[in-house]
Amino acid sequence: MMSSEPQRARRLNAPLSRPSSLFKALSLSLGLLVSPITASPITASPITEGAGVWLPTSGALGRHALQWLAHAGDGALYALGAGEVYRLPSSPKNSPNTPRSWQKIGRYSPTLEWDEAEGVSATGPFTSALLSDIERSVGALIEEQLETQGDETWLSEDSVAFLIEAFEGEEDPPLDSPYRVSGLYPNSEGVWVATGAGVWGTNKGALVPLVGSPNEVRSVTQAHGRLWASTTDALWSWSGVIDEPWVRREEEMGGGSLTSFQGALWLLSANALYRLEAPNAPLATEYASKDGLLDLFEGGGRLWLLTTRQLWVREGSAWRPCQRYESSPTHARWSEGHLIAVSPHQLWVSTERCEPPARFERPRVSGLGLRDALISEGQLYAATTQGLFTWRVGDQAGASAPVSYLKRALSGLPSFDELYLEALQVSDLNPRDIGFGSRPVLSALMPDVRAFVSLDPNRRDEVPTFSQGNRQLTLLQPVPQYQVMFEWDLSFEFLARLINPELGSAYSEVQSQLTLAQDQPGADLALEDSLGIPDDWSDDTYTTQAQRLAATTVALQRRQAHRDRAALRSYMHRLYREWVDLIYRAWLAPPPPQSEERLQDALRAEELAALLNALTAHRFSLKTPLP
Repeated sequence: MMSSEPQRARRLNAPLSRPSSLFKALSLSLGLLVSPITASPITASPITEGAGVWLPTSGALGRHALQWLAHAGDGALYALGAGEVYRLPSSPKNSPNTPRSWQKIGRYSPTLEWDEAEGVSATGPFTSALLSDIERSVGALIEEQLETQGDETWLSEDSVAFLIEAFEGEEDPPLDSPYRVSGLYPNSEGVWVATGAGVWGTNKGALVPLVGSPNEVRSVTQAHGRLWASTTDALWSWSGVIDEPWVRREEEMGGGSLTSFQGALWLLSANALYRLEAPNAPLATEYASKDGLLDLFEGGGRLWLLTTRQLWVREGSAWRPCQRYESSPTHARWSEGHLIAVSPHQLWVSTERCEPPARFERPRVSGLGLRDALISEGQLYAATTQGLFTWRVGDQAGASAPVSYLKRALSGLPSFDELYLEALQVSDLNPRDIGFGSRPVLSALMPDVRAFVSLDPNRRDEVPTFSQGNRQLTLLQPVPQYQVMFEWDLSFEFLARLINPELGSAYSEVQSQLTLAQDQPGADLALEDSLGIPDDWSDDTYTTQAQRLAATTVALQRRQAHRDRAALRSYMHRLYREWVDLIYRAWLAPPPPQSEERLQDALRAEELAALLNALTAHRFSLKTPLP
């Protein structure tokens, strides 16, 4: 019998994929076994002591929607949302106060790009059918935006970027969407990620897909030396060997949470809890309930079960209640000796002793929803639909909170210059378009090149001068004749206007003035008194009058355009300054809650945002960031 050691070594260090038509070759490997997570000692936590405040995170993590947080097997903290994965390394043991920064390590969703001529394109390690569906969905959103703004020919890059960001940051994507993350599980080099388009894994700062993994994955875990994934209708497992496919248990139902506890695999499905003692053993029913079973997780050496409003803990072979919540959480987790339950509006934190939990309201940002929370190195983090927040305790944190929120609100607003330039473009007042820029000059001065190819219809015959015997006639093939012509059209009127604008369209300007004089009483008499009867004008008189009228008209047009630009800038500056002042006031010196003054400020801020959106054709989709 052959030894199984080489096969075992290959299994634990197997690369995730090999070259194929759908995926690039990957030289990375993921260890399937995770060191057990030991329970942290139960001590008094500064998180639940005293007053505190949520502080927003700067940068991309403070703007993008997040769905999950994970404390991984490599000691780092992971944040996922809007198709991207961010990683915060752990603090060095010898210098715990060393500054750390979040880094983006990859995408678990398609990369979307937009071109005005080609439209939306989606790329990534996914099937062509899925990429086509994504392109059609985003393309439909762009078409809808074009119809809404009343312009079917043009959209700015900022507007399209906003639509793509809103599509990627959808709060509740479909189960088969690649943007749907339903569960995480730590491995020795990071985390496993369960998405609607398969399972992904992190390895030493890189994110790679598991080829052949099922779609619509709801949860993922490791047990019995295998990787397990539950989908909406089945339970799957994978040995970690690249040549072996994922195995489906046809007789089992999926759709719930997975976890490993005391050497067994535990599955939550259809309001029942099952236990799998071996990979090929039948599932044993452990617990069934008429109440909704929401989540299942292991932590601190114990197994936890979350129902609609109750958290249960398994002790021996029995279950006893641990926590009671005033509203239904979406899920719960164990994190550094704490139990955390999360709902869209608030979260609860307590220790393993099952004492009454401390309640945390969501950050005070309008339209924000909580998605996940955990504790890492004694710090409480919250993933929300509007970025990452951290909990700070103490008077200093409370005093700096309004300033932090204000900085976050202002960082997402376009500058006044961006709005003004867009308004000039919308109002047809941009001097680059109506002046004498380089492009119209080159277009008027460069010649047009046209090539013609004609075929000579005559044949050239060769008749020998000296011939012996029969007379011979040689017929040659038709010879094509090539002809290249350069056509250069120059407008002398354009050249005259370019050199001296006073001469541009001189005679047409005079004719228009004479036409107006016929319709205005007394205008023709004024012309006759100053220059005589138009029929008796000489060429010099006509040219002089034409130059004067043309110069006057050009000067008036340029002066009026300058006045219009100055008036638009002044008007927009007044609106923008008042809008920003109201945002400052709302965060730093707000009126009393529910007061008439506060209501008037909110209505005026929305009115100012609507006016600025109208002046820029809604290409920035401005929204007032109020608390």
